[in-house]
Amino acid sequence: MLYFILALWEYISDRFLYVPDMGLGLLVAVAGAEFINRRSSGASTRFSKIADAVVGAFAVWLAAGAIMLLDRGALWTASGEEARSLVEQVHTLVPEPPANPVFVARNLPDSYYLPIPPGNIGPYLFRHGFDDALRFRYGRDDIYAFPEGRVPDGVPAANEILLSIDNGHVQLVGGSR
Repeated sequence: MLYFILALWEYISDRFLYVPDMGLGLLVAVAGAEFINRRSSGASTRFSKIADAVVGAFAVWLAAGAIMLLDRGALWTASGEEARSLVEQVHTLVPEPPANPVFVARNLPDSYYLPIPPGNIGPYLFRHGFDDALRFRYGRDDIYAFPEGRVPDGVPAANEILLSIDNGHVQLVGGSR
């Protein structure tokens, strides 16, 4: 277990705060079984009150986890819809790009939700897939797309298409990077 915690340190908050862990589920099951055994054997009422409180706290934690999962699922769905909308807007603005186009996007959104340090856990829009999304939408393999400021050296600007994204709206921008 320690290996996974250290190897995936960026995701500890996701694994241990937002989604109840399988280990927690096992702990609840063991605590519940022990609670039932002690109750049936006539253990003291002091222990029963403590056990009731512990089992109740675990039940609240699991219920909160289910609510958080629903919320995270809604955020991922909304991010997918926004990403689809942005790609469709690009396609509407540039229905037939020239050969070997290079789309450069100002303010390309990375995440749909605010980053949570130390590592963002999503939901993502175009962390590494803006060019893949455009290639899929256009059905072409010769398309390249980069966020502004991250265009690698040596990429020709001959067929560059500069876009600006602001509050979910895409616009064509004149000029070059």
